[in-house]
Amino acid sequence: MDKGAGLRPVILFIALVSFCEARVVKVPGGPLVHVEGQAISIRCDVSDYEGPRDQDFEWSLILAGDKTLSLISTFDSNFVDSSVRDRVNSGDISYSKLGDAVVELKFKKVRATDSGVYRCSTPSTDSVISGNYHADVELKVIGDSLKVAPAISKSAVTEGESVELHCTTTRGFTEHTFLSVTWSVRKGSSPLEEILTFGPDDKIKVGRNYTQRYTDGGIQLDLRGGGFYGLVLKRSLPSDQGEYVCMAQEWVRQGEEGKNWRKILEKSEEMGKVVVTPTDLQFKVTLTASVNPQSTSEPTELRCEVVDLLHLQDGRLGVTWSYSTNTPGDVSQKKVTIASLNEQGALIAGTEYQQRLDSGEITVTRKESNVFVLRMLQTRDADMGSYSCAVTAWKPTQKSGWEKAKEVQSTPVIVQWTPKIPVLQVVAHRVREASTGGSTFEMSCRVTGQNLKNPGYSVLIRFEETLGGKSRKVLSLSQDSVLQLEEWSEPSRIDSVVLEKTGQLEYRFRLYGAQVTDRGFYYCDVTAWTRDQSQDWIKAVSAESNKIEIAFVHTGPVFNISIHSEANNVLPGDTVQMKCIISILDASPNTDSDDKFEISEASVTISAVRDYRKPIFITLVSSLSDV
Repeated sequence: MDKGAGLRPVILFIALVSFCEARVVKVPGGPLVHVEGQAISIRCDVSDYEGPRDQDFEWSLILAGDKTLSLISTFDSNFVDSSVRDRVNSGDISYSKLGDAVVELKFKKVRATDSGVYRCSTPSTDSVISGNYHADVELKVIGDSLKVAPAISKSAVTEGESVELHCTTTRGFTEHTFLSVTWSVRKGSSPLEEILTFGPDDKIKVGRNYTQRYTDGGIQLDLRGGGFYGLVLKRSLPSDQGEYVCMAQEWVRQGEEGKNWRKILEKSEEMGKVVVTPTDLQFKVTLTASVNPQSTSEPTELRCEVVDLLHLQDGRLGVTWSYSTNTPGDVSQKKVTIASLNEQGALIAGTEYQQRLDSGEITVTRKESNVFVLRMLQTRDADMGSYSCAVTAWKPTQKSGWEKAKEVQSTPVIVQWTPKIPVLQVVAHRVREASTGGSTFEMSCRVTGQNLKNPGYSVLIRFEETLGGKSRKVLSLSQDSVLQLEEWSEPSRIDSVVLEKTGQLEYRFRLYGAQVTDRGFYYCDVTAWTRDQSQDWIKAVSAESNKIEIAFVHTGPVFNISIHSEANNVLPGDTVQMKCIISILDASPNTDSDDKFEISEASVTISAVRDYRKPIFITLVSSLSDV
């Protein structure tokens, strides 16, 4: 074959590879804006290249006239320009390989003079030059010029007055950067709580506990421009008292198409303390347990009373009931709202208690104008914990609405008892032993329960062929006295098993005509049930009895003989014919036996009955013969 012709396919292959693969060097989209003195890094990666997996990189700074200042190289220590060698040697400028084809240029403390266009280059390892071998990105280093000047127009107000919180911000660089302002408050020893944030994209984010108030117009923004940002808390409440903080943050966009935000600077300043003096509306709230449960399923009643109430006039009272699993001294306790009665007297159920309130198991009522009652008809173990009520005073507004004037929290009340664990014991004993095939087996199960309120019991008879082996359900009697055949499916023996309640806590099981296949262990599986508020059964506890064995020795076939007569009443001198019917109950202990038996009927004729008043005794002799 022609040597040249043999090379052509290889050359074509290389050309195709070169056409499909083109080196790509990437850096982040710019400009990259950072603050002077911060530690920064600029990433560079290369892909779709030929040659060794581990690639080398060089970083340079583009100067005027398309000149470059060599910064650092991953393979040539002499690449560094003398003007920056001291910074490289000290580690202020360095690089970090993040992978075979990824590197970072790092500045320990970036300077304002470091602003410029940076180029990441990769020496070629490709057989054919294709693609891009460097990429540029602009770095802008700005000074730390962000300043915040907070002010409170009036730090001491009377309840109902507005509180104005002013934050004036200044900064020396605004291109490519965006500002956000956050107002927060610290109440007592509690952590800082966010009220509202404006920006960085002119959007408003309201703190979790202030959402409704903002929606109702109780919180308003005052944006006058020129770096002035104001927040107004209208109709102040005593709960607004606390230390206020203003925080300004400077942001830049990053990522593809600038979809992500990156914070570059933050300044926070204390605004001062706001004191809210309550109005004349001096009331107190007391909470007592008028009915305190001592065990599970007993009722609970809590009484929330408003005392020393002055100057309510045309106002109204509402209440919110809360529950916590922790003790009152635990500051980390989480309160769960049970239910509330608003200013209109409407019941608002807490999410976790909706079903119990709908069913009437829990009720929230107003007994008097100043007394609220929470009642649980059947207290559960899970209800043990700390309960409190918060009473809210509402005043009418000029727009025919209602506004919250004051809220007073009660001292918590503990509902607790020592839980009594339900106990169930079942003891089985033999009443009648099945000593032979065809005889009757009878077993009684006695139930003893403790710490169960008005229980009902369901009983399931189980059978094990060998002790500890797989159990089979025979039949059951429900707590509502419904008898159910379970896995006893022999059509001819459906009536051979019986389960009945023979006493208040006693159940009896009978098996008629015991067969070889019935031999094994029988026991009672008992479940105690109690009723909930809706009178539905709830499973409380289960227990199994000891096991009673049927273990008769099989000695041969067992027969059942019955006598039948067409005439029930006869006169002296009449002839009586009776039919004797013989059936086999158990023929052989070996179920695989090929033995067969023939059963015949015998007829007896008695002529000339002389005295019908005397009993007639007939001895029947039957024989069993192999077929």
